[in-house]
Amino acid sequence: DSIPVLLPDSKLRNYWDALMFVVIFYNCNLTPVSITAPPSSNIFRRLRRVDFAIDLLFLVDTLLGFCCAFHDPHTKELVTQRKAIRDAYLQSARLKLNLLAVSPLLTLPNPFSSFFGGGACKVLFQGSSK
Repeated sequence: DSIPVLLPDSKLRNYWDALMFVVIFYNCNLTPVSITAPPSSNIFRRLRRVDFAIDLLFLVDTLLGFCCAFHDPHTKELVTQRKAIRDAYLQSARLKLNLLAVSPLLTLPNPFSSFFGGGACKVLFQGSSK
C-alpha cells in the first residue's frame, strides 16, 4: 500500500477537487467550440489534444476514487480502510459515471469519419509530427 489514503479534508484532495472543477468548467465551455471548429483548423487539432489530456485527468480521477476515504452515510464515521473504500466505490454510482466519462471514446466508431477524413485518432494526432 504505497499509495496513501486521501482524507476528505486533506490539502491534496482539496487541490485535486479544485483542479477537476476547472477541468469540468473548461469542458462545459470549450466543448461546443471544439465541436464547431473546422476540422482543418489549428484550433481544432489543439483542442483535440487538450481534450485528450483532460480525458487522462478524468481517468486519474476515476482511479483516485479507490484511494479516497469517505464518511459512511449511515454511521457518519470516517472510512479509511482500503477494502471498505474499494468495496463502496465499486458499488457506487460515481464509479459508473466516471467509467462512462472515461470510456475509450477514441476507439468508438466515429459517425463523422467521412467528414473528418478518418477516425478520431487520426484527427487527434494529425499533424502532431510537424
